[in-house]
Amino acid sequence: FISRAGANDYSLPCPLIDVTNDHKLVTCLMVEGLGYFDVQVVVDGMPASYHGASYAAPYLTYGTLPDAAGSHITLAGLNFGTNSSLVIVEVFRKMASRSLCSNVTILQPHTSLSCFMQPGSGADIIVRITIMGLVGNNYTLQYVPPSISSVSPPPPPGGLVTITGVGLHDIPALIVVYAYISYPSSSSLSPSPLILSIAKCEDVSFLIPDRRITCNFPPGIGNNILVWVSVDDLFSYNVTVNYAAPILSYVSRPSTSGDLITISGENFGPFDYLISVYSSSSSSPFSVDDAYDVGVLCASVSILDDFTITCMHPPGTGQRTLHVVVNDQVSNIITFLYADPAIQSISYPYARDDSSTISGI
Repeated sequence: FISRAGANDYSLPCPLIDVTNDHKLVTCLMVEGLGYFDVQVVVDGMPASYHGASYAAPYLTYGTLPDAAGSHITLAGLNFGTNSSLVIVEVFRKMASRSLCSNVTILQPHTSLSCFMQPGSGADIIVRITIMGLVGNNYTLQYVPPSISSVSPPPPPGGLVTITGVGLHDIPALIVVYAYISYPSSSSLSPSPLILSIAKCEDVSFLIPDRRITCNFPPGIGNNILVWVSVDDLFSYNVTVNYAAPILSYVSRPSTSGDLITISGENFGPFDYLISVYSSSSSSPFSVDDAYDVGVLCASVSILDDFTITCMHPPGTGQRTLHVVVNDQVSNIITFLYADPAIQSISYPYARDDSSTISGI
């Protein structure tokens, strides 16, 4: 017989299957149950004393990963029973005290259940099931790693960017944003060695918890910058972002003999050796697709500030078009005119057939 202790004591038979060892060992079929119980063997009306025993403790073998914002998870294993009200699912995290995975529901009798995992982050999360005093094994899982869907183009001098994704949590101290930046080190070497660096996007703040953050991106230039996020030591996959392309708003008018011109705009970057200024070689305009094939170079590019560069424009006349390329990033095309001719002096003829001399620029 098996006897369950408690307010409603009762005894049930354990049907005999076999005497597997004369006088010493019997096998019987236990009924379905949970927790602790007492066993008593009766032989020909002679009862033995009760002996304490228990059903097998719950054993976890698998768990789905919870979202950082909190979500239902599924736990699979053995010996979960059929009554969810008897099941306690404990959660132990690195930076938090014990909590419960709430709203326990038995999905498949004895083998699977679901519960709601509280918001959190990180790996090495311990989950443990206790049923009627029987404590199960410790099972380790982690929250879903963060993922990035988009990064707004950073300005070359560095500045604020917006990062959108999921699993970004809501504690800035747990988030680190990395950028892998590369660009040529000098225009005087061929091929130019690359400057490679992993920098952090500092001063993380939240626009939408778990979904959207901002940070100050490091200075740089160029395309295909790798960006990834770490949340409580869980890393996202890389995404690529391009620094903002140069934008032109103004070009001063050079003299027809060639002159230093001023170009105003933004996103020129901090490195003058990475800037090329192209001007059309005739009055015929060209498209951005012609950037490397058509036009003449404006020599001796110099950066005055974040919004202004200068270069020595070659001689010419009439209307021209101009664009800037900064480490493979092409600006818009802007139209400009050479300076209008200006008369400075005229020598008048002494006779009808004499010539006149006109001086000017």
